Amino acid sequence: MMRGSVCAFVLLVPLCTGTGAAAPEHHVERLVALGKLWASVKYFHPALQESRPGWWDQALLGAVPSIDAASSRDQYAAALNAMLARLHDPV
Repeated sequence: MMRGSVCAFVLLVPLCTGTGAAAPEHHVERLVALGKLWASVKYFHPALQESRPGWWDQALLGAVPSIDAASSRDQYAAALNAMLARLHDPV
């Protein structure tokens, strides 16, 4: 299961950074940070211990276009918060 999730993320990065074009460094950093956040939540958040498999993966896939399009820190933060809101965690 974990191998499939990691493979999906590795395949997403080239798709989101363009085809052969050099991506701005902050763009790649944001995608790496997204992957780290997603993995941390997937493997350590208590809400995901009881949930149906794959829904957090879908949250990641849904967040990638917004994160890819974010042109400011505020837009990036809003995209991350929208993904995290799916957890319904008050913290």
